[in-house]
Amino acid sequence: MVPNIDLIFLSLVYGSIISCILLLAVFIVLIFLLLAIAIVLFSVVLIDSYDVVAFVSWYFEILNANIQLAFVLFLCTSIQIGLKYYTSVSKPSMESMLTKIKAKMKNV
Repeated sequence: MVPNIDLIFLSLVYGSIISCILLLAVFIVLIFLLLAIAIVLFSVVLIDSYDVVAFVSWYFEILNANIQLAFVLFLCTSIQIGLKYYTSVSKPSMESMLTKIKAKMKNV
């Protein structure tokens, strides 16, 4: 038989238990480190997304102002074109009314 086999076995068991405890502690520290990194990355993403949302909302405000300006310019242009068309259409009728009035005035 091997002398002091029980002491060798006992030291092997204690060594295994201590190494398992140390490995568990290292894994727990790594998990907490990864959790901390994830929280920091999430907060950075949140802060950056707030800046992106502010930029996008600022862009949509400018876009909204441009659309309103385009609508006003479209209305002004359409009114101007409509007035030009109305005056061009109504001129002959006004001239014909004036010739009728002149003809009546000559008859009187």
